[in-house]
Amino acid sequence: MHKTVAGERRQVLLKEAQRLKREGKLVEKAARSRPGLLTDVAAILAMAENALLDAQDLKDSARLEDLHIWEMKKEVVYVIH
Repeated sequence: MHKTVAGERRQVLLKEAQRLKREGKLVEKAARSRPGLLTDVAAILAMAENALLDAQDLKDSARLEDLHIWEMKKEVVYVIH
């Protein structure tokens, strides 16, 4: 696939989702000793999920932006012997 605006935005969202998941796991580990952090874990994981869903939605847009259409004329030649 070629570089498109939607494709590049999708890549940013995928990286953001990965970062948020890692951050969520770290906060989840910290929440074992501080139960008040559990709400933060849920919020971070929800943001990661939203970023991932947005990235998946952009996949089709990126494909459409990358679509190239051209017209080809076909000539039929009949040979009679």
